[in-house]
Amino acid sequence: MGTHCLPERDVFLKNTYPYNTLTYYGEQLPNDRILAYTIEVLDRENDTLIGDLYELDYQSYYQHVKATAIAADTVRIGYEYGTREYPANARINDFDKDHGEILYREALPNDPLALQHILSVEKQNRQLLPNGNFADHLVTLHENLLTHEAQRITKAMQLTRYSHDENYYTVEIAQTFLAITDKKDIEQLCSLLPYKSLSLTSKTDGYQTRCYIHADKDEVHELRKQTLYNRNAIELPAYSVNKEKSTKTTAKKSQNRHGDKMTPER
Repeated sequence: MGTHCLPERDVFLKNTYPYNTLTYYGEQLPNDRILAYTIEVLDRENDTLIGDLYELDYQSYYQHVKATAIAADTVRIGYEYGTREYPANARINDFDKDHGEILYREALPNDPLALQHILSVEKQNRQLLPNGNFADHLVTLHENLLTHEAQRITKAMQLTRYSHDENYYTVEIAQTFLAITDKKDIEQLCSLLPYKSLSLTSKTDGYQTRCYIHADKDEVHELRKQTLYNRNAIELPAYSVNKEKSTKTTAKKSQNRHGDKMTPER
């Protein structure tokens, strides 16, 4: 999935790349864990950007964008030598013999005043939120990373077949999890999994780590009795969304209708 940085203006314009990207994950991956934030850049110190970070409840925000976004049936193309406007669905070459190469694309809302109102209301709603605690937010993100991966492994174990020697059930730990964790995190992950016979193995290249549980243990029979979406085996910690500011200072906790916001105290 990766990371996307989408202009808020275009998120609220239908059929733009930002709108399509944000709504795609809500439609195609409704059960995935997606972290979403609104970022307001307020200042710059050398190579460091300073601003506010507002955490969003992705599914709520996705529904809000779908209900609020307006049409943009025209796109303005800025070339080396002038600009031209086209229908939004037109196929446009990267080079025009009369105007040169494309420098930028700008979606034009059918109702510019409506878009201005939408963005103004979004900003006003954010400004009403109290500060959050950025350090606490990072701790919560890390805890949720562990519990979500443990939950994913548990669900996968309910469906997995025997390994090749038919003595184990086995599931691979997600590569995206391994890329941002260390040995201590792996140990914490194992402590969350409800398997007494759990063991791990890694390939020599270090790019794959798998969880194993013995197929002849009683816990396997209990494993097969679990429902696919049973959340009782691993309870996620209570998770509140916060408003946080991307500075070196801390913030206080808050909540808005889509999620949270975090602003620092200078």
